[in-house]
Amino acid sequence: MGTQSKTLRFKAVRQEIPVEIEDSSGNVKKYTLREFDGASRDAYMNQIREKANIDAEGNIVGWKTFEGIQSGLLALCLYDEKNKVVPEEVIQAFPTSVVDGLFREAQALNKLIVSEAARDEVKNV
Repeated sequence: MGTQSKTLRFKAVRQEIPVEIEDSSGNVKKYTLREFDGASRDAYMNQIREKANIDAEGNIVGWKTFEGIQSGLLALCLYDEKNKVVPEEVIQAFPTSVVDGLFREAQALNKLIVSEAARDEVKNV
């Protein structure tokens, strides 16, 4: 049998998800969740490392603080209509339902979570 080479091909375009947030007066602001670039991903991973208790094998075994876990992620990938990153203090003022929903979408967009099916597959190996 011969060795078959495989070519990996990627599209170097960051994925985006349009977001609209309506305030209590009915005004709607438009935002964009944007996939990390390498520097943003590294910055977020460093934020998590600083907040986590890590065992000798490198596994997270608890948390020192939960402060900024969700808003810290969003402050690296949520952009306003002027294409500026939304500051963490603005994100912290959003209702919990908004922050939680954006956080879950941002985790998936940035490949920071593993699907339940993938988790089950790893458990069964």
